Amino acid sequence: MELNKKNKLFLKKMAHHTEVSFHIGKNGITENTIKAISDYLKAHEYMKIKVNELEEDVTMKDMAQDLSEKVGAILVQVLGHTIVLFKRNPQNIVIKFEN
Repeated sequence: MELNKKNKLFLKKMAHHTEVSFHIGKNGITENTIKAISDYLKAHEYMKIKVNELEEDVTMKDMAQDLSEKVGAILVQVLGHTIVLFKRNPQNIVIKFEN
């Protein structure tokens, strides 16, 4: 699924008022991290992730892109140390976009 500009903007506005759902610490992206994020996205379709520590020579944008690919989600936004992801669950649509 691709997000158009209007839907991406909708999710960015949601992120402003949403609490962080998950923290990534010094261990970075592990198999357990991927599983937990995938499970959360399956239930909620959308999440805000705070990265507490980055490995040397890794940018936030690179980490966010890597994470979104590993969980099969759309990278909505990277702002500071915060990542916003979206993954539609056709069996349980939680977020309804305006057309």
